[in-house]
Amino acid sequence: MMVRHRTIWAAPAPLWAEARTAANAAAKSAAISRPALLRFASDEFMDELALILERDPSQLVDLRTVEETWRRPAPRVAPPEPLSGLNRRLRQERKLLPRPTNLQDEAALALRDIAAEVPKKPYRLFHPAHQRFYLVAACLVCDLPGLPDHVLETGERAAFVVRRLRPKQGVSGAPNPLTWATDWDEYAFVFQGRERTWAQADETTMAKEEHLPLFPMTYTAEDGRRRRLLAGLVPVARRDAYMAAAINVQSGEGAVVRLDSRLALLRNDFVQAYWSGKELLKQTERMIATKPPVGDPPKDTEKLALRTQSNDDIQVTSWYALLDLSSYLAAHLPYVRKQIGVPDGVPFPEELPASLPARGLTPTEQALFAQLGTVSTNGRTLAVALHDIEAYRTKLESATQIYSTQDATNRPRADNWPPAGFSFRLTDSGLDKLFLANGSDLPDGRTPLEDLVKAALSAMPLRAPEMPPVGQPSPSAGDPAYFIVRCVYEKPGCGPIHPPIFSPPTLAFEPASFFEPDAPARPIRIALPIDSTPGGLRKYTKSVGFMLSDQLACQKTRMGNITFGDLVLSVLPWPFHKDLPKGAPNCDSGIGMLCSLSIPIITICALFLLIIFVTLLDIIFHWLPLFILCFPLPNFKGKKP
Repeated sequence: MMVRHRTIWAAPAPLWAEARTAANAAAKSAAISRPALLRFASDEFMDELALILERDPSQLVDLRTVEETWRRPAPRVAPPEPLSGLNRRLRQERKLLPRPTNLQDEAALALRDIAAEVPKKPYRLFHPAHQRFYLVAACLVCDLPGLPDHVLETGERAAFVVRRLRPKQGVSGAPNPLTWATDWDEYAFVFQGRERTWAQADETTMAKEEHLPLFPMTYTAEDGRRRRLLAGLVPVARRDAYMAAAINVQSGEGAVVRLDSRLALLRNDFVQAYWSGKELLKQTERMIATKPPVGDPPKDTEKLALRTQSNDDIQVTSWYALLDLSSYLAAHLPYVRKQIGVPDGVPFPEELPASLPARGLTPTEQALFAQLGTVSTNGRTLAVALHDIEAYRTKLESATQIYSTQDATNRPRADNWPPAGFSFRLTDSGLDKLFLANGSDLPDGRTPLEDLVKAALSAMPLRAPEMPPVGQPSPSAGDPAYFIVRCVYEKPGCGPIHPPIFSPPTLAFEPASFFEPDAPARPIRIALPIDSTPGGLRKYTKSVGFMLSDQLACQKTRMGNITFGDLVLSVLPWPFHKDLPKGAPNCDSGIGMLCSLSIPIITICALFLLIIFVTLLDIIFHWLPLFILCFPLPNFKGKKP
């Protein structure tokens, strides 16, 4: 009768020796079965792993992850020198001695003792940008005496999954890296359409869970047998993507709602224009309040000019925001946009589908359309403004001059802007009910307009690109970010007869943020020109070219006419204050520029600008003693004697 055996996951074979000293059966089982997290502090970590497996596999014990900071970095494990025969065997036996024989062995044994200790809190894993790399390592073996390796056959695959830990109701603090299962739930990273979310899981597979690859490496064990190690790179750098993903809590309590990417586009293209205009009005009033009292005719004229300028800026922003809202409705709510209509002879925006199935507005679309036709300013509702703005789309998109009610020579404004009768500012009080919720004058949460649009979007298919992680609001920004890794062995062709086999979890860990203050620092040195005299700087080739269009070249010329004295006077209080010249430049020359610069000289400019601004901001932050540290370098001279 043929005896069947199980395929199981185990820790890397060089770590099994620790099971001999385990305190109890549970600890012995964990030492053999738990996958290991290996830590590397070099960009050549794959070469180092290959050398260690080739020369001394027992050194994997020293590679286990330990707690460290940039002030207390863990000792680096250097690959051993190549030995063979009796010398190699003597080195392996020496590692088992209770006392170190030299300083190098003493450091290795100290690191081994630290890694063998049961951690009291999850380890922090740092980014590759911090020059830290972490591998999950395990062996796929047969449940037979000696735990021989199981060779993957055709159709079988080995991978690993990243699981997130979330505390159960009433649990706080960090999870115990070993006994977290009693107080924390495990969530799998799954695909739901175009989105990736966290769904509560157990040791069974999730149908759409993300699987990350494991790669095999072979080595010769102490007994002379060839063994196989499976390892995979832990994606610590994806922390932000993991944190930004929504969490599907099975119970309604604590559920997190993810911001639809279409609502994010609406907020960026239209809603933000309202809040930007409101902030500009507040800044203008603060500037006016610092000027002399009313009654001085020249100063009254200056105050009027400030208000006129801010109103002109808000008007231009509102016109372009109307164009963006019209395009948004055409792309995502085309039936609402069709109900608004466009003037004769003016085509629909490009975002509108070529043909729409005939149907009326849904109740949610009708509610949105009714609201657009209710709010108004200067006698024009928002729906009418969206209808009228299409007649000026081409002119607004091709405008080259700065908009002003009256230009510097008191002549009427250019013809490429809408007429004076088309005055529509988003900041007018008639539109506040679209943007202010519960009487609040702060952008807190969704606005009433976003609620109406969200309800109307429920009947439309998703036609917006997925937001990148950096642009997504993190629904769990304040939650702890603790994770574990499990290895998984699958036979996809066998279906339910052979379900996936999951390994026990690794120790719980916490991915550090990119700007973690305790993270190890990758050494970076920027070389500046040694000889900074004109004779030395002229030797550097101008290898950087800036292509400036006629518009940008015109604005560059305008900035070139502003002196340092003008900048100083513009920030001084009255009576020394003097506004910067605001004359609209003539940008109709049609001539662009190619500016050639040298990277070393640009670096000098960046350094001195940094010093200037750091010194100025030191008034607020008092950070100068901590921000920049300079040490003397004797005999480091720019000119040779």
